[in-house]
Amino acid sequence: MNTRTTIRLAIVLLVMPLGAMAVQKCAAAVPTELTNAQIAMLSGPDRHKILVDGARKERKLVFYSQFIVNQVGRPLIVAFMKKYPFIEVDNVRASGVVNLQKLVNEAQAGKVVADVWQGSIAGTHGRRAGVIEQFTTPAIEVFPKRYRNADGWWVPLSINFGALVYNTEQVQKNEAPKTYEDLLNPRWKGKMAWTSDPGNGAPVLISTLRLAWGEKKAMDFLEKLSKQDITDTGGSVTALRDTVIAGEHAIGIETLIHSVAAKKRAKAPLDGNILTPVPGQIIPAALVKNAPHPHAAMLFIDYMLSKEGQTIIGAVNYTLHPDVVPYDELKSLVPTPEQAYIADPEKMADMLDSSSKIFEKLFRK
Repeated sequence: MNTRTTIRLAIVLLVMPLGAMAVQKCAAAVPTELTNAQIAMLSGPDRHKILVDGARKERKLVFYSQFIVNQVGRPLIVAFMKKYPFIEVDNVRASGVVNLQKLVNEAQAGKVVADVWQGSIAGTHGRRAGVIEQFTTPAIEVFPKRYRNADGWWVPLSINFGALVYNTEQVQKNEAPKTYEDLLNPRWKGKMAWTSDPGNGAPVLISTLRLAWGEKKAMDFLEKLSKQDITDTGGSVTALRDTVIAGEHAIGIETLIHSVAAKKRAKAPLDGNILTPVPGQIIPAALVKNAPHPHAAMLFIDYMLSKEGQTIIGAVNYTLHPDVVPYDELKSLVPTPEQAYIADPEKMADMLDSSSKIFEKLFRK
């Protein structure tokens, strides 16, 4: 080997590791695709840009919810799509129980469809079923800490407070029940209704009384109430309210303050009272596990928590955003902190099954 060849070989051997290092550096600089879990936990100044860029590629969002379509669901989605016109939103409305079963079936089949889930059982039940995942959003910071989930499984969109509703053509305001004991008055026997819906109906009220009063006092009251021949309408609390408006029942025992307020504002023949303790349920939104469109999902959750999104939700429901003021008819029914019993979601979830059994035993005759 001559001197020139030796020099060339030395140069090649010197350059080879430098070239390999350059390749490695370039490879490291190429951004890898984020997992759903990483997208869900994004933070920092570039979070919004990353979500928008990702959503532009996804171009879709599927929302499972309980929002009444024409009152909240459609206005919320229209406003969101106006803000992000490159995202097409499919809204699938059903009860919490129905949506939970759909999510479980889709997860088991390996064909997840939904991205975001809103509903009365979306939090604890969703976590226990393994169909939602943890996330974080800076939009939650303005909400009172006592209403947040510390582990990031869900965010509070609104609170459902229970209310008694009555037909004003059949019941005078000064005669309408104002306490639970008033429901035991013989004059109301056979004239009252409620629903066995486990999301918002009788099981929630029964659970609230058991938690607030203790088992003995609650069961003593429920035994007496069972003698009042109360009709189970079997549908939603909204449907229960409508039967009262139609005059089918004089009183609906457990419906929701925003449901009463909305129809009262529309001059329907109804009014409502809150009975202490007032059942209070946080209505959450959650990120679906393995969501097909995770960037769009996080943008939508952010939007629902924003003042703009909460204003749309607050046009009907009672929200927790500090800058959203309830309308007059709703404000008049909002309980004070002393009147309300907002159950811990975990305790409520544990209680609902046994409360449904109590309902079946005492009231399903």
